[in-house]
Amino acid sequence: MPINDTGYEIRFRIFGIPVTVHPFFWLASLILFGGDVVSIRDGHPILNLVGMMAVVFISILVHELGHSAMMAWFRIRSEIVLYAMGGYARSTGGRGFNRGLWDQVLIAFAGPLAQFVLFGVVWLVVRYAPPIPPNSYLSYDAVIFVALYCNFVWPLLNLLPILPLDGGQICQGFTRMIQGQYRGDVTALWISIITGGVLAVLAIQNRIYFGGIFLIYITIQNFQSLDQRSGRW
Repeated sequence: MPINDTGYEIRFRIFGIPVTVHPFFWLASLILFGGDVVSIRDGHPILNLVGMMAVVFISILVHELGHSAMMAWFRIRSEIVLYAMGGYARSTGGRGFNRGLWDQVLIAFAGPLAQFVLFGVVWLVVRYAPPIPPNSYLSYDAVIFVALYCNFVWPLLNLLPILPLDGGQICQGFTRMIQGQYRGDVTALWISIITGGVLAVLAIQNRIYFGGIFLIYITIQNFQSLDQRSGRW
C-alpha cells in the first residue's frame, strides 16, 4: 500500500529493518486520544498526550516488528511504514513466499502475537513492580491503561476475519489453501464484507461512530475488490 512522501517523514532502522513514520500517524493518534486526554484531571494535558502517543507508537511498531520478524524467518527482507490508520510491513526482497500457504498465515498472526506478548510484559510490570510515585506532570494510570488497551483490545480486533486486517489475511490464507487462489480470494472477500457490514451496524447502533465509519470504509473497499475481481460472483 504505497503512500506519498510529504517530506516530513521520520526514518530510522531497528534491528536492521528500515522504518518510516508518516506525519499522519501522529495526527491520527492525536485525533484518537486528544479528546480523552482533555478529560483527565491528573498530570499535564500535553505531557499526557505525548505519553499516550508514545505508547501507541511503540505498540504499533512492536506489531509490525512481529510481522517483519516472521518474514525474516522465511528469509524475506522487509520494511515498516507507520501511517494514519496504523502501519504495515512489506516485502523488499528475498526468497518471496507463496501467498495462501502457511507462511502467509504465520506472518499475519505474528503481528497480533507480538502485541499480546507486550501486553503480558506490561501487565507483569504493573502487577509486580513497586508502586509508581504520584507525578503532577504525567498521569501514569492513564498511560498504563492505554498501554494495556492498545496491546490487548487492538490485536483482538485486528484478528477479525476482515481484509485487510491480519485476521482477514489469515482467513484468506486458509481459503486459498482449501479452494485455490481465485475462489479462496472470493470467499475471503465475502467473509470480510459480511463480517464488516454486521459489525459496522452494531458499532453505529452502540454509538461507536469512529469504529463504525472505519468498518463501513473497509467493507466498501472489499466490495469494490470483489466487483473488480470478477463479474461472475
